[in-house]
Amino acid sequence: MALKIVAVSGSLRKASVNTGLLRYAAFSAPENVSIQVYVPDLPLFSEDIEKEEVLDDRVREWRRIANEADAFLFASPEHNFSVSAAMKVKQRNYVRRLLT
Repeated sequence: MALKIVAVSGSLRKASVNTGLLRYAAFSAPENVSIQVYVPDLPLFSEDIEKEEVLDDRVREWRRIANEADAFLFASPEHNFSVSAAMKVKQRNYVRRLLT
């Protein structure tokens, strides 16, 4: 059974170097490792929306992908000594809520 890794890019740019590096990792992974590159386009996290169970389809898809992963590989540009806002405010919050 292959190890399933979800490679998450913290950049939304089409020509992102970070996304390119993740794609290279997926291309060069050993046969027993499956790497799925994911560049989420998620809405801003809202606990109110989540409580009402009116989740966006993109959030449902992200949660399904995250639930099925054995591991995560993150690549993000550095913005003001931290990860990008796309990663910090969106992906991380949705996954953290999923795992709690």
